[in-house]
Amino acid sequence: MPCDFLADQDLDPMPLVIREGFPRIRQAVKNGTTYWICDCRSKRLYPDGKEMWFATQSAALEKRAEVQQMLESGNVVSEIDLACLKRWKARVAALKECKPNKEWEIIEEAVDKFIRSKNKAEEKKEDKETIAELCALWVDAKTRGDYRKLRVSTLIEIKHTATKITQLWGHKTYQSLDKENIRTFIESLSEYSQMTKKKWVVRIGGFCSWVIANGYGRGNPCRLVKVSTEQKDRPEILTIEQTKQLLTTCESNPRFLPMIKFLALGLFAGLRPNEIQRLKPEDIQLEQQPFTRDRYKNVGQINGIIDIKVVASKTGRPRKVVINDTLARYLFKYSDQPIFPKINFRRNFDALRKAAGFDRWTQDIIRHTSSSYFVSKTQDWQLTASQFGNSVAVLERYYVDIVNPTSIDQYYDIKPLNSI
Repeated sequence: MPCDFLADQDLDPMPLVIREGFPRIRQAVKNGTTYWICDCRSKRLYPDGKEMWFATQSAALEKRAEVQQMLESGNVVSEIDLACLKRWKARVAALKECKPNKEWEIIEEAVDKFIRSKNKAEEKKEDKETIAELCALWVDAKTRGDYRKLRVSTLIEIKHTATKITQLWGHKTYQSLDKENIRTFIESLSEYSQMTKKKWVVRIGGFCSWVIANGYGRGNPCRLVKVSTEQKDRPEILTIEQTKQLLTTCESNPRFLPMIKFLALGLFAGLRPNEIQRLKPEDIQLEQQPFTRDRYKNVGQINGIIDIKVVASKTGRPRKVVINDTLARYLFKYSDQPIFPKINFRRNFDALRKAAGFDRWTQDIIRHTSSSYFVSKTQDWQLTASQFGNSVAVLERYYVDIVNPTSIDQYYDIKPLNSI
């Protein structure tokens, strides 16, 4: 290859020149809390880098030092850098033919050594840990809040997911995990809804994304697993008798009584379990009427509102939910009970369902029941959507079943035990 041809080409700059001050540390405020962000985003230097959120400045600075050390040692190289190195190698070889020089040989040898060491480091890291060990590292990282502090409910979900992944594939390496393993597990969930199956794919995919981002493996098999969420049948809801049996069982047993407000808020206000869990006593404002009567004329007597704030809402949008007569009865009578019992809730709720005679329980059946009766009573889809924090399309597809008109009044006439 002629030298004058090479001289006319725009050679890429040698890779891995770390700019001063990378990663950048900056401050941010989210939901009233101050965080420190270690911004590791760089397509050339750190392709898997992200904005990592920390509660303290010292933690962010510690992470920056760790990333800088990785970059300086050559343990993090992007595909762009590797391609650049290979182009340099080809051009150096051409220059050697044109103008022999020992300097070109030194550069070529250095490039070859770097590429080989990088490939070996990647192979060694990917095959070193089993999935069980990776799950433990994943849970530890999330618990420490390496990127940002997570809610308690999110951490519980991550631990549950890690336990299930360890049970299924803990002995395998990540690279041996493929789409068929995940598809087989999803198909085994035949008794669960399509939405539940899809959530499991998302949860396992979150683990896979963490593995890839931290350099323990390549490729996310969950991206190749598709779960249809099309629902052919109408959603299942509780009958009047089942609703009464569930509430009566809860009220008559001291072990279950702390869950009575949870049931009432779900059945007669349609709140999501996570929204109830995040509610504070001051968010439930009884004996207030801030709504226009014309719009809420079919709701019944309004006894106040429940203020669902941004931090409590699943969708991130605040909303206000009316407190009707039925819900008000339970809130007044059981004012001494907690909104959400945080100790052994899952275990006690499972026991409550069995004691009430439910051998099978459909996910979100309480919320489906509430929305079905609410829209049947008001005949207003837009109002129902605003109260339940969903779109009309979502309500029609997943939430609402048409109930018998004669049972609507019976549902909203349910009263606590020993009430007049």
